[in-house]
Amino acid sequence: MGPRTDGDGMAADPVLLILPNTHLVVRMPVVASLNPDGTLNEDRHTVPDVTVDLTYDDFLSYLLGTKQWPEYDSILNTIPGLIKG
Repeated sequence: MGPRTDGDGMAADPVLLILPNTHLVVRMPVVASLNPDGTLNEDRHTVPDVTVDLTYDDFLSYLLGTKQWPEYDSILNTIPGLIKG
């Protein structure tokens, strides 16, 4: 439950490689993880069973302290509606 994540972190930590000529550091996964539907996690990312996006208002309310937790938490506030059906 929550927003779609960036994926690419299901099995192992990625390795950091330093390119020999430019000395640039490149982050690269060491394994290819698959989602339950067989798609590559690095391409499709991790899709939750229930997608709930955090809103800008949630973030701003948290920063400014205009609402108290759990009032500004869109994900948590979605749960009662799911339970009631």
